[in-house]
Amino acid sequence: MTAPRFLLLHLRPHAEIRLPDLSLCIVAGWLRAMGHATLLVHAELPDADADTTARELELGAWLTGRVSAAPIIIVERLWPMATLERLRERLGARLWWLSQEVDHDPGRAVDFALGLEHGAVCAFAGLLASEETGYENVPGLAWRGADDRLRVPGGAPPRSPRAALMASWCPVFEGLRFPHGDELEPTEQLLLGRPGGCPYRADARDNPLFADLDLDPAKCSVNGCTFCLTPRSSDRVFEEHDEKGVVDFLVRQIAHLARAAPKARRLVLADDRPLPLLAPLFESLAPHTLGPRTLLLKLRADDLVRHERMLQKAGERAAALGWRLALYCIGFESFSDHLLRLFNKGVSARTVERAVALALALDGAPGISIESSRAHGFLLWTPWTRLEDLVTCARVARRCGFEALREDWTETRLRLDPRLPLFVRAAEDGLLADDWEAPDANRAPASQALGVRSNQRLGYEGARVDRGLKQGYERSAPWRFADPRAALADRLLSRGLAERSFALSPDEDGAGECAADRLERVALEVRRLNAATVRRVLSDPVEEERLAENLRSFWCLGSVEPYHVAAVQAAGLPPPAWDFDVAVETVRAGRRRAGILEAVESATATPLAAHLRNLAVSTPDSGGLEVSLVRSARALRGDQDAFDLLVTCDPAVLQELEEAHLKLCGREQASVALLETGRLLGYPPCCTTAFAALPDRSDDVANLVATLERTGARGDPRLNPFAPLPFISFHPCRFDCPAAIEVAAASESLMDELLGVEARKAALRAAAMPQLIFGRRLRYVLLGTRFQGAKLGYQKVAGPPGPLLGLLSHARALAPSDDGLRLETGGGGGALLAPRLTPVGDTPLAGVVLTAWQRAPKGTWAHWSPPAAQSGESAMPPSPLRAFAAGVVSLAAEEGFAPAGRERRAGGAIVLRFMGHGVQVRLELAPPESGTPAYAKGAHGRLSYKVSDTDGRVVALNVAPTSARRLVERAASQLT
Repeated sequence: MTAPRFLLLHLRPHAEIRLPDLSLCIVAGWLRAMGHATLLVHAELPDADADTTARELELGAWLTGRVSAAPIIIVERLWPMATLERLRERLGARLWWLSQEVDHDPGRAVDFALGLEHGAVCAFAGLLASEETGYENVPGLAWRGADDRLRVPGGAPPRSPRAALMASWCPVFEGLRFPHGDELEPTEQLLLGRPGGCPYRADARDNPLFADLDLDPAKCSVNGCTFCLTPRSSDRVFEEHDEKGVVDFLVRQIAHLARAAPKARRLVLADDRPLPLLAPLFESLAPHTLGPRTLLLKLRADDLVRHERMLQKAGERAAALGWRLALYCIGFESFSDHLLRLFNKGVSARTVERAVALALALDGAPGISIESSRAHGFLLWTPWTRLEDLVTCARVARRCGFEALREDWTETRLRLDPRLPLFVRAAEDGLLADDWEAPDANRAPASQALGVRSNQRLGYEGARVDRGLKQGYERSAPWRFADPRAALADRLLSRGLAERSFALSPDEDGAGECAADRLERVALEVRRLNAATVRRVLSDPVEEERLAENLRSFWCLGSVEPYHVAAVQAAGLPPPAWDFDVAVETVRAGRRRAGILEAVESATATPLAAHLRNLAVSTPDSGGLEVSLVRSARALRGDQDAFDLLVTCDPAVLQELEEAHLKLCGREQASVALLETGRLLGYPPCCTTAFAALPDRSDDVANLVATLERTGARGDPRLNPFAPLPFISFHPCRFDCPAAIEVAAASESLMDELLGVEARKAALRAAAMPQLIFGRRLRYVLLGTRFQGAKLGYQKVAGPPGPLLGLLSHARALAPSDDGLRLETGGGGGALLAPRLTPVGDTPLAGVVLTAWQRAPKGTWAHWSPPAAQSGESAMPPSPLRAFAAGVVSLAAEEGFAPAGRERRAGGAIVLRFMGHGVQVRLELAPPESGTPAYAKGAHGRLSYKVSDTDGRVVALNVAPTSARRLVERAASQLT
């Protein structure tokens, strides 16, 4: 058998490209029809340079013997050029580039360039097969002459009329795969639709962003999107083209594929306005028995919005034939109006967001599905991308769920070609760079050599490479950012960030951080820095790595507790804004001399201090944050093993703070030291004085009641010190204190600057949500509240896990009463919360409902404060187990356990919970006749136990703390 003379080679840059080059298949069909021996090969090369070199050596050896001596290699894409050069030399071949773009020299590896025109291809193949010359007689052919220059014919190269292509279309798909050597069984194929390219033809010269440029239509593609080289057509071509002829051609292609490539059941329709074709296409397909297929469609975002109903009807017709329509390529491009105008896209960001929502809503409709695909158009990083664009795109993408359509959208980068208006814009703005190396891509170019189009490839070394190479495109022009802050955000994101998870509560599965969260987190961190700091970090790799490492750390620096995540989500606060801590951020921004983070657990304090020291600050003359760890007053009282973190940029202020804090923890000078500390921290004197006058400053409930009593008719939610994301870091003397409101307003201004107006409004919504506060640590946010007469109804509660959370979650309304706070369920039942009836931890159930800023009905309560303490037999259920339960409570106290809850079960059982020694002990006391499994049984009842750690995991009794084992055993011995 004669070895093939023509080698049609499709080099795939990675395995995700499953669609063969259709032009190669068509030319293979033409050549075989002429009787020429051909070999169609699809070869995959890895991305890494070293692996590519090894693989291409294998490919050269594999091809040797499979093709004739001095073969003709035909390629459609010049990727990678270095590999093609070495293959050409090894095989003694000549290279035919199947392209009509012969207005430049792509490189010495290319011997011929000729496009997809049936007559010209057949004539040229005949000359090559017979080793004859006469190339000048082949229309549209460019060839390399004796002077080693590519000879380009005069005039525009001829393009094959679609009618001629329809008549001669008969591709072949038989071929081989490399490196496996097995036969090709393509699963995806291309269908040719109407001619003319993209119908969108808005002239960039009419766009004010390009009005100052001299855009020559002979050298630059002035119509349509400014980043795209797709050939342009007109609406008339699409509207007046012979629709029946196109549909018949599509049916013939599908029928041919069913015979020649039966496994190709995913068909990509190459038509930029496909929706009008679908109804007649499926009507024509109805008489054929071709089996189910998936038709992949390419659409503009506004076409999807405008023709939603047309798509739905087409999906219903497709489903009737067992077919499916898949949207695999939608041109979204951006969620920023600034970038969309730069792209000359002709759509608004609101339309793009609506298109995403519509696409996700249509997924699963009859005959319609949405592909999660890299083909969906999006461009995030451009020379003109600003931090505002990054934040906007991140928030819109999160809101509309864009990541479900394209996972790697935060990595997309603009490819610049000299024929694009954006290239001319970049050259005019001085944003072209010498190369893609990270340190050099942000400097002005030393030459303008890229003004001449070139196909030379760049290697993969360096932190920044031409991403188009991975897709098999020609080399694009390197560029730099106009905004150094965007350059820094790009670098930090490229270093990779640790993914965080945000648990709604320890009992619920947490939500993982998405790409939008990471993008916004980086953008917000960079936005905190001034220009001098940005320049310093960009020029110092050590500073850059330190900043990146801090962003990779797992610390969530903010006031949002894990169990309040549901509250800030309901308020619409984006996760990256949860890192905002007013005490730290005002110091970083130079708005306040010092801040304090109080009662940080000892295990967290040291790494958190290191995290704070690594944070870059906005003040250019500062060396960074100074952080000091001092024992918390609560630790000195024995209430909690914790530290206070003192934060400042001024070492002298830090020394004063440490001295004042030392006095504050004493007894003699505490009030004086408190006033001094408040002065250093920038708190209003009236608020510090009122706080210093309180008899027990550790009793948050009493402090809040005093604040409410001093407040007028309406408080300001910005003064809520226990908001999920607070605006102040101190106790106000009143919830309408003018001086405190001034401090909160300054925090608002900083939030606007660092987080954006929408995030600040969301933080305010969260602060205005009613809260139940019990003691120092139990704070519950009520979601979906509304007043119903004297009752405060709510839909959900977010707060620390435990028995009280279950009780609050079961209810749907709160109502004040003379003897406590009544929880009411939808069925009319409820429970009474009153002091010492349901103890929680070591704190009696005495609390306050912060609703001073709610629109409470006239004559009803604006807040509930605890009634007089109650005690006595009413706290115990009337059962024979009462005395035994009281004895168990005493035993627990002797072993160092604090009560954590008590409840009455059906059948007279009592459940007691105790906390201490790092575990929770649950003891159930059931009547003797109960069928409950028991650890111990006696005349008065049955005892069962459960020991668990702070995360709710069960701990075996034999490895539990000694005090827990002793409590269980002592309770069992008293029962028996």
